[in-house]
Amino acid sequence: MLERNSAILSGQSYAKVVILGGTNDVLLGIKPEITVGNLEKIGLAVQRSGAEPVLCEIPPIFHSFNPGDKKNYSNDVRNLNQQIARLAAEHRWKLADYYDPLLRHPHLSSDGVHIKRTGYLLMEIALLRVVPDA
Repeated sequence: MLERNSAILSGQSYAKVVILGGTNDVLLGIKPEITVGNLEKIGLAVQRSGAEPVLCEIPPIFHSFNPGDKKNYSNDVRNLNQQIARLAAEHRWKLADYYDPLLRHPHLSSDGVHIKRTGYLLMEIALLRVVPDA
């Protein structure tokens, strides 16, 4: 995401940019500090472009879509989300909670990671709570 960010922002005049990242990092075992550092770089680049960054907590990972992976990712996801929330507070960026609305709904995931259409509706509602004009 970090590498693609400048190309996405270049020449655009977005009012707001919604930043959702970290699920793959959790699955790959990347340290949350690295993920949050990259999210901060993206958010600051969004600000420099004149847009408002909106950070998002990642949805729950119910299980890896890799059949051999039996790891429980709940603590890793909660830890990353706490750090994302601190980052948003530190910069006074808006924060959308995609974790809590989906937590008790594993049936809204097609494979434990990827969200189905109804899950995206819950995510949109969560986003509209913090960015009503999105």
